[in-house]
Amino acid sequence: MKRMLLCSVLVLVLLSTLIVPASAAYPVGTVNSWYSDASNVGYAKVGGSYAVSSQSNDASFTQNFFNSVTYAGAQWNSVLPISIGETSPNYAINYIYGGTLSQMKKIIADISPSAAGITQSYFNNTTDSVMYGNTSKFIYPYTGGKVCIIQVPGTALQHYKSVTLHEMGHMLGWRGHSPTKSDVMYATVQSPPVTTLTDRDKKQLTQIYEIYYH
Repeated sequence: MKRMLLCSVLVLVLLSTLIVPASAAYPVGTVNSWYSDASNVGYAKVGGSYAVSSQSNDASFTQNFFNSVTYAGAQWNSVLPISIGETSPNYAINYIYGGTLSQMKKIIADISPSAAGITQSYFNNTTDSVMYGNTSKFIYPYTGGKVCIIQVPGTALQHYKSVTLHEMGHMLGWRGHSPTKSDVMYATVQSPPVTTLTDRDKKQLTQIYEIYYH
């Protein structure tokens, strides 16, 4: 059975749907750090390929959007032990869209008017778990998803880099958000935007991927 998770980075409000984990989860190891406000995490079980599509008629936005996806893909690809990169829609696991709010609502209907981006991920119902101290943290195997990057008139490239880097983190398994404002995975876009993954951003996922890809 597949379920669905919505994660979004918003200007003012956080919108998320939390899925209660199964009561029995197979323990696969321990972690010595945890940087998310969520008690669960995911990993890309079937790879990190994605297709990219701009729905916008604005040439400036479209260029910024494509540049941002390339930038974000390169950063995450340098961190995780899987291949993360663009491919054709016929072979992609994930789909990354850019456009106006009304255009993106046709892709993912539950987008807040204040959203900068949103990610919809699919995952298998079965879960593993890791121990962090005395607490179990649940792991979901992701099987694909959709990302929407919202066009904001007059917004510079750095904004889109930050939003796309954040949403791609969700696409690859980062659930919840970091409580630290200097992290890419903080819940809101900062001024100036954060455009480089921090050690906390990386570690939250690398410690999980190392369990499955070693």
